[in-house]
Amino acid sequence: MKKIFRFIVMTLMVAFAVISCDLPAAPDSARKEPPMEAGKGRITIVLSGTAIAPPAAAGRAASRAVAWAGDPTIPLYYKLTFTHATIGSYTLTLGAVSEKSLTLEEGSWTINATAYDDNAYTNLVGNGAKAVAIAHDVPVTETISMILDSNYEAGLSTYFIHNEEELRRIGPGDLSITSGKTYHLVNDITLTDPWTPLGDDTTSFGATFDGGGKKITIQSFAPTALMGQYLGLFGNATQATITDLTVEYAANAFGTQDSPLELTFSPTRVGGLAGALGNTTATGITVSVLGDGGIYATNNILGASLEIGGITGRLNGDGSHPFAGNTFTGNIGTGDIGTGDIGASAPEVLVGGIAGYSNIAITNSHAVGTITVKGTSTDTTSTLFGGSTGAVAIAGGIVGGNYGNIEKSSFTGGVKISAVISGYAGGIVGYSASGNVRSSYAAANGATDRTITATASNTSSGIAYAGGIAGIATGTGYKIENSYAYADVKADGRVKGIAGGIAGELGSSQEITNTYALGTVEAVGTPAAVTGNAYAGGIVGNTSNSNKVNNSIALNSTIKGNGNPVVHGIGDSVTTDTFNFAAANIIFTPAVTSVVNLDGYTAYSTDGNYNNVTLFREDFQRETNKAIYISAMPISSAVPITVGLNWNFTVGVNDYWKYLGTDYPYPVLSWETVPHTATGGLPTGTYGMSFGW
Repeated sequence: MKKIFRFIVMTLMVAFAVISCDLPAAPDSARKEPPMEAGKGRITIVLSGTAIAPPAAAGRAASRAVAWAGDPTIPLYYKLTFTHATIGSYTLTLGAVSEKSLTLEEGSWTINATAYDDNAYTNLVGNGAKAVAIAHDVPVTETISMILDSNYEAGLSTYFIHNEEELRRIGPGDLSITSGKTYHLVNDITLTDPWTPLGDDTTSFGATFDGGGKKITIQSFAPTALMGQYLGLFGNATQATITDLTVEYAANAFGTQDSPLELTFSPTRVGGLAGALGNTTATGITVSVLGDGGIYATNNILGASLEIGGITGRLNGDGSHPFAGNTFTGNIGTGDIGTGDIGASAPEVLVGGIAGYSNIAITNSHAVGTITVKGTSTDTTSTLFGGSTGAVAIAGGIVGGNYGNIEKSSFTGGVKISAVISGYAGGIVGYSASGNVRSSYAAANGATDRTITATASNTSSGIAYAGGIAGIATGTGYKIENSYAYADVKADGRVKGIAGGIAGELGSSQEITNTYALGTVEAVGTPAAVTGNAYAGGIVGNTSNSNKVNNSIALNSTIKGNGNPVVHGIGDSVTTDTFNFAAANIIFTPAVTSVVNLDGYTAYSTDGNYNNVTLFREDFQRETNKAIYISAMPISSAVPITVGLNWNFTVGVNDYWKYLGTDYPYPVLSWETVPHTATGGLPTGTYGMSFGW
């Protein structure tokens, strides 16, 4: 017995020793899959679109991935159904697994995949199918793209747009344009048929449209669209959200400058994105017109008003919806406006590179192109449009008629108004009734179509206003500040012309501060016998009601008045709390006396004894000379001045100015990243845009 017990103990000890040993693994070359049964093959099935991430993180796929639906943190549950012509069908439940390897009998199979958002497999999310061929011992991998089920999509009120057919389901089709709906653009879409805008005055577009960085290209508009009040990709959008979208138009989608789209509704609002945006969030929008095309429209209805913008014709709201980061590239114009007999009713035409009319804040928005508003009269001695009066035209590089703040925005191009009863042309705003313009610039010089020009031909009331930033700015307490214009500005009025390097005219306690103007300024008024019918100023043409110009610099090459002009280095009737400089080498026509130049100092002091150091345009160039901007003090025998212009070049929260590049030697704004050319313009391709002048 003892021998038997000893044998058992020794046997167990050996077994435990074997178990505790680390046996060497077999080499990879020695490992083999078990041989495949005869008549069977191995397949790996991958179900696409199952990344657990929201659309913004997952990117945009070519198919409607089912994981985009519902809460992205909730897994999807899958089933596979296999069908063979002779063997029959069977279903495999995968659970929350999106990849599965298995063996199937040889032959042709159809695999149907279904996805659910619950492990009870009751709420169908999407499905997909694929035909596969199985061969003996030939492993294959097949991906089945899962497509979102339309009923589930409708239940979520979230739709993914892949093509023109799906896009046309919105509005006139079977998908609502009202609030509560969300549309995600998945692919670039080029429309093959004429387009009808989404939303009108009866039912506005109120949904969310996420462009996903994709592009919609429009070739033309449906004839019925020209009979409506709103024209654009969207017609009238109210309380909507439109983001991250590019809209591209064929060169002649809006006709041409000589033959624009003729609209038959009054008033009419036209925009590259939308005819009108009301209390709508619009961010990351890019609108462009191919070739030398533009957004052109005209309206010959009696007394009709017209609002046209590169992004939208009318932009209004309560200020709670952001409008930022939007860009337009192309031309904008009215064609021949008001060619019908308008009787005693004068139409109002508002045109802007971003918006024709705006009463909300616009930030970080940019426009490149030529803005043109023209009447039909070439005879400057006659009334216009076949009636007793003509059109009032208001045009600006960013906004035509403005009632909101504009900040960190720019315009590069030209603004031209001609043959109208009165015209207001500005590099940023045509007519600013309220709102500030801050940290913005306009570049409109160097070519015939790159000027800011207003021509008012009416013999009884033809007044023209033109300014590098604003044609006219009114409204108590508002400012144009930390901004600049490199522009050739001209105001030509049959009664009066008023032109300024920054603003044509200021009214109602406005202020211009920390600005500079380059380029030329010209004011024309007839008849010459009328005193003060032409006002030209390096910063402002004419002012009233205690307006002020502070810490600003007139660097214009010429300031010219025709008729019986009033010409100033800074501006007529200017008051100041500080002082302003006017370059000593400005050429005035007619020549002015030193008295006229007193509103802008032409020399400064390097010490307390007011040594006469004359300042020329070149002295304000180059970063090494920026101390002139900051600390130079003008010569004054009457008023002791102890501080300079005090422009802020310090990097920080309020860093308004800096130098950028070598071609353009003057200060630029802190948010600018692309250097200007020597003439102040932008090189081709800036802001992702390309436009040839």
